[in-house]
Amino acid sequence: MLRPRPLAAVLVAAALAMSLSACGLTGGFGNEGPEHGTLDSINGPYINFPNDLTYQVQISRFLNPYDVEDQSYLRGLPRGTAPLAPDEQWFAIFIRVDNETSQPHLSASNFRMVDTTGVVYPAIMLDPSVNDFAYVPQMVDPNDALPTPSSIAAQGDIGGVEILFRTGRQFFFNRPVALDIQAPNNFTKSVSLDI
Repeated sequence: MLRPRPLAAVLVAAALAMSLSACGLTGGFGNEGPEHGTLDSINGPYINFPNDLTYQVQISRFLNPYDVEDQSYLRGLPRGTAPLAPDEQWFAIFIRVDNETSQPHLSASNFRMVDTTGVVYPAIMLDPSVNDFAYVPQMVDPNDALPTPSSIAAQGDIGGVEILFRTGRQFFFNRPVALDIQAPNNFTKSVSLDI
């Protein structure tokens, strides 16, 4: 014989289900689908240049050069790049670039990170001929995005193109760090990354 559940437990369960549904946790990406979601449907921080492109951080993390997956993100380093010193590490930011305007726009070519002590870390441009995730400055057509939908970078879990940085070990302790993006018109904007 089944015992009736206490009314309080039933009410709590109903309230929890309604709140999850309202937050979109039970509905995925809603009606637009994961590849057509708006910027508001993605949780990463983003930088919007008015009448230009929007840069959105998908994920940022340290890379381990001895890890098989991370080795693919470290392909295409510039010729002559020295191995990491004992007090250095690789750090990658994966971004998505959206053009929600009616005109094509050139994407940024200058990125840097600045920690709380003022140390600047310039981006290292990777060779896209050997790294499928490498960010490449290029013209982005209206209502288009980087990575391009048919690319490996877009099809993977991260959904972004990679910008690589070489940092010191102190970098982890001097956060949050600022990611600075300089648009082709030399206007610079920043977003804070609490890594």
